[in-house]
Amino acid sequence: MTQNLKPRISLITPVWNKAGFITDLIQSVKSQTFDDWELILIDDGSSDASLEMMKLASMGDPRITVHSIENGGVCRARNYGYAFISASSEYVQFPDADDLLDSSLLETLISILDSDDSISACYCRYTSIDIDGQSINTSYDKRKVRYGPFFREQPDDDHRTQLVSIVSWAPMIEPVCLMRRAAFEHSNQWDTDLGQHGEGVLLFSDMALYGDIYFVNKPLYHYRKHSEQHSADVENAGIQQRKVTLKLLAYTGSATNQVRIRDAVLFFEGTVRSLQGMQFGWRLLHSGNVPKGLRSIIAGALRWCLSSLMPTLFISRLERECYAFLHLQGIDWKPADAWRHGRSK
Repeated sequence: MTQNLKPRISLITPVWNKAGFITDLIQSVKSQTFDDWELILIDDGSSDASLEMMKLASMGDPRITVHSIENGGVCRARNYGYAFISASSEYVQFPDADDLLDSSLLETLISILDSDDSISACYCRYTSIDIDGQSINTSYDKRKVRYGPFFREQPDDDHRTQLVSIVSWAPMIEPVCLMRRAAFEHSNQWDTDLGQHGEGVLLFSDMALYGDIYFVNKPLYHYRKHSEQHSADVENAGIQQRKVTLKLLAYTGSATNQVRIRDAVLFFEGTVRSLQGMQFGWRLLHSGNVPKGLRSIIAGALRWCLSSLMPTLFISRLERECYAFLHLQGIDWKPADAWRHGRSK
């Protein structure tokens, strides 16, 4: 192992009450076949022994540094940690404190970014593990792409991930993605206004406007699932999805990119979700629930037709629907100006 103080990649990990997991994450980074890395650990106001565990696990390895910040959420901690990266760093990744990296992850993804400057970010398949680190069933949706007026699932051996797939919540989770530093700096970075869950849809959409997003069909990341995660909260997921949609529609970068973003939102909200609603309705019909099945089919068909024939009206209605949903949840929220004035190519 080399002790390279001019790393090519910076890994930034916020840590909030993960004393039981953080040592394993650190060890998985130390075990990488690619040595030219630095690991920046951010204690996000932990109340357990996380800070002590980080300091202990990092002893003797100058590639690992530990910093502390008052608790302010994962996005704020990620952005805070980014300020400490080395000048030599070309790439950046934000692994979670309770996850594990396969030993070949960095070598595999960096080799792809090294091979093509047009790629702004690279990510891989992941497997799910439980609280004890044992493999559990990993299920996630395929990437969605256009197929005439409909959509289809993109084959796993097709490496390019399109903007429409990202906006359609492709299985491109935040800690798995390895990003080119120049592309990350060009983006709006992690959005602290949004909150956790779905923040990757915003960032990776921004990155897709800058360059290509490359998918590696290898399970090189081990994502730990447990009940404390925000992604496990179904109600929060619904709230965040509406916030992400409103954020995307509030984007005011270049005129060309505004069109691309809105077109991707139309594809997801008007095509994917409408046709999925119709498919759900057919299943209800076959199960004997005729009234609800018919309502789902009719609602999906009307939504699909409106988005296809009158997209401007559909977008206006979609914004009102999102705000109405948030209002019913007792949430008074609108996108902050930071996204409206974000940088774009």
